Amino acid sequence: VIAFAGLESYDIYGLSVLRSGELYEISFSTDFMEYSFFVEAETLEVLGFDSAPAVESETAELRCA
Repeated sequence: VIAFAGLESYDIYGLSVLRSGELYEISFSTDFMEYSFFVEAETLEVLGFDSAPAVESETAELRCA
């Protein structure tokens, strides 16, 4: 999934792999983005993914110029 996202292994941190039945959820972050992939366990086919801008913390403030 790292290559699927166009990244290198040294770009990511916070890797998490969860399995629920026949589906893996693989999540990780980069300095600027957070990713979640959903992968079929038997074939390892990426069924879907989501990405969003990374937030420093849940209490981060938005600042306007």
